Amino acid sequence: MFKFDVYSFYAKGYTAGFLSKEIVEDCRQLIKNTEWADSDFFVKYPTWNMLPDDGKDEYYQEIVRELKTLNSAPPELKYIGERILSLPYFDDLKRSLVKPQHRHNTWMRTFVPNGYGLWNGQVNLPWHSDINDSNDITILAYFTDQGSDWNREWNGQIKIGVEDEFGEIHEVYEHYPVDGTFVVINNMNPLFYHSVVKNQEGVNRYTMSFRYCIK
Repeated sequence: MFKFDVYSFYAKGYTAGFLSKEIVEDCRQLIKNTEWADSDFFVKYPTWNMLPDDGKDEYYQEIVRELKTLNSAPPELKYIGERILSLPYFDDLKRSLVKPQHRHNTWMRTFVPNGYGLWNGQVNLPWHSDINDSNDITILAYFTDQGSDWNREWNGQIKIGVEDEFGEIHEVYEHYPVDGTFVVINNMNPLFYHSVVKNQEGVNRYTMSFRYCIK
């Protein structure tokens, strides 16, 4: 998708696209320069995004990790987030956030950073909603060593679902972590869910996350 799908974002909870070549190159350089923490856990995190094992539950750990990144994330990652939001791709989203008579004034709404992330690898995550994380939108960008040749047998895909009136979640989209692609998730609607499938061991699956509140 080369254009922000406003209908899909508000009706199904997602839209997807491709990063520019320049941004992909800078993301690759950031990944190359990252110091990864020594951990036995399947998912690898940078040293700037590690937390002590204090026995807290996983949800609490994840919230603390995200808030911590507002200060600990490298400036290069923060700047990449700004550049992604500045892509023409997001113009239709910005116009949709203001009244019709003001849609030429997209500056009336701002995207306030609420957390950053970088990790390699992915474990299974069941259907869940991030609506309680105080993020209105999450951008997940993917990078691999295989370019556009991601083998679907390696899994690692994120699934988007919508809950119906009977509490059943119906999958509406599946996105494999093809290099240089991204997914934008709508966290403003409690009926939107997503899940993730663990990727094959030994295959690098890098994810950068950018979380924003819309003011």
